[in-house]
Amino acid sequence: MNLRKAFTLIELLVVIAIIAILAAILFPVFAQAKLMAKAAASTSNQKQLALSEIMYAGDNDDFAVPATGWGSWSAAFWFGGVPPLTYCEPWSYELLAYTKNMNITNDPTGPLFSSTANAGLGYNAAQSINPVYGYDYCVLAGFYQGPSDGAPYQHTIPSAQLAQATNTVMFASRGYFEGEEADSLTTPNDCWSFAFPGGPLLNGTVDPPNCGTIPADCVGNWGTGSPWGIGGGPLGFLTVTAGANTGGFSNRAPVNQEGTISFCDGHAKKLSWAQCAVGTNWTPILANGSLTVTNSSAYMWYINYNFGY
Repeated sequence: MNLRKAFTLIELLVVIAIIAILAAILFPVFAQAKLMAKAAASTSNQKQLALSEIMYAGDNDDFAVPATGWGSWSAAFWFGGVPPLTYCEPWSYELLAYTKNMNITNDPTGPLFSSTANAGLGYNAAQSINPVYGYDYCVLAGFYQGPSDGAPYQHTIPSAQLAQATNTVMFASRGYFEGEEADSLTTPNDCWSFAFPGGPLLNGTVDPPNCGTIPADCVGNWGTGSPWGIGGGPLGFLTVTAGANTGGFSNRAPVNQEGTISFCDGHAKKLSWAQCAVGTNWTPILANGSLTVTNSSAYMWYINYNFGY
């Protein structure tokens, strides 16, 4: 009589246990690999944005892209103010002619862009008003109030005036404002303007660590108690991770507090909050009013340029 050979119950349980152990070992590895792939895509997006800005400057007498364009013409977005502050175009929309794809303003490692909340606009337009990368506008396209009438004045700088293009931040990872993602983009609140009519749209900007001592208007220094944080003003980032204490610069890796940064020469890489604050006395618990630059040659958010009016 022929007997059919088969696995015993114990042998099957052993095989299942081995598979379960291997899965427990490999799944975290797969998850980490996925995070690394997203981080690489984010770095690539930042590099493309920086190169797009460099191409824009090449076509515009070497001047950086404005943080926000304002006017009474029928531009991309209605702001609702009186002329000439009726319409606005953020930097991300200005660069669309060079990026050709607004998806690169959507950080794979950051909060997802909600296109369903912006049904009244085309995808590119809706995405451009809520980029998940912030422009270093204080340095590259600072806003001022004129000395005589207090009117807004934006001064974009020529690339040749950058003291250290390889070490000057252009774009950084950025978080969403509270309620910003759900905004329908049909009211003046869609464009978060700071300090005075015609100022920068803060939907797509970040502040340098020590912005309080430069002539351009800004929201506030890095540090606890910053207006970027909850209870510190109308901006209200939800969490410290989203940029409440770091000028809107959001970390995408909770363990090492890293985000992606691109520089004015076109290269991009991952850096932590502490690495981006090099040259200052910043610490995670420092009050924003106490932050100072301690080493200007190492500081990554500084240029030697006489702005004037």
